[in-house]
Amino acid sequence: QIQGDADLLSFNRAQDHRTATLTLGDALIHAQERLAVVRGMSNALLALFTSLAGIVLLALAIPLVTGGQMAGVFLATIPLAAIASFQAVQPLSLALQQLEANQTAARRLFELIDAPPVVREPNHPKPLPAGKYSVEFRDVEFRYAEGDAPALNGVSFCVPAGERLVITGPSGAGKSTLASLLLRFWEPQHGQILLAGEDIRAFTTDDARSLIGVASQQVHLFNGTVRDNLLLANGDATDEQIIEACKMAHAHDFISKLSQGYDTVLGENGQALSGGERQRIAIARVVLKAAPILVLDEATAHLDAATEQAIFESLAPFMQSRTTIMIAHHIHPSASAGRVLTLVNGRLEK
Repeated sequence: QIQGDADLLSFNRAQDHRTATLTLGDALIHAQERLAVVRGMSNALLALFTSLAGIVLLALAIPLVTGGQMAGVFLATIPLAAIASFQAVQPLSLALQQLEANQTAARRLFELIDAPPVVREPNHPKPLPAGKYSVEFRDVEFRYAEGDAPALNGVSFCVPAGERLVITGPSGAGKSTLASLLLRFWEPQHGQILLAGEDIRAFTTDDARSLIGVASQQVHLFNGTVRDNLLLANGDATDEQIIEACKMAHAHDFISKLSQGYDTVLGENGQALSGGERQRIAIARVVLKAAPILVLDEATAHLDAATEQAIFESLAPFMQSRTTIMIAHHIHPSASAGRVLTLVNGRLEK
């Protein structure tokens, strides 16, 4: 919200936005007033007809009682029965008023329920093999929608277990798509992704994702404390492990200076932190997860050169024994150990 207000002010569009908001607000108020009038008339008419029905039946029943054709004890039950019958149908008017909204909501729900899953679970999943894990993309082709240009086109590479691969390229080249496919957010239309020589589709999505720790440029932090956001990676982590991970990500110092330290509430998407601070918390989460495969997708894009250098030096022992894929626009000197591939327009350059 704060960033949105700042953007409107910086582009001198705050007044236009306010005018449009007030116009929409007035339209909503008028619609609510009309609906209130309809509901009021409906309730008034229902009360009127209910009362009239009771009075009419009472007027018809009195001569029957005085003429001895009906016992007097039934005189009170007849109008009460009429009133009760109206009360039984009274909710129907409200149901009719809400019918269109309910039908729209139902259509949306059924669209979600009936939508085929993007990623299918295997019928007979394999258990995860023990040991270290290599990562291989074998002639992978992927497009986000039918008719779109391929985001990845015939991509093949292999990262042996415990080694490091750096993938560079311009924006829109398909670098982040590699990470999404590895995490099984999407399925490639052609080709295979292998973990330890096994097709990733042979494992359940939960098992496959348990092997991969990802720190990306786009970090989402939930409206909770710093500790809550860190424990997403490992719910059983101790305070000592949390602090050690944050020190490795060079996040401990700024967290300690927050009003309540690790118990500070960050606000929606961590609005109390800068972009660089959010990225350091994301790196700390990856360290806490301690998965055998590490993916750093522009994980230090919002950091200054000195902090980036210090973080890579701290992560060096952590990355030593892990299969690591680093995705970046440029190669940082501390991250350049290992092979370097360049991705352009969904293809790896030779």
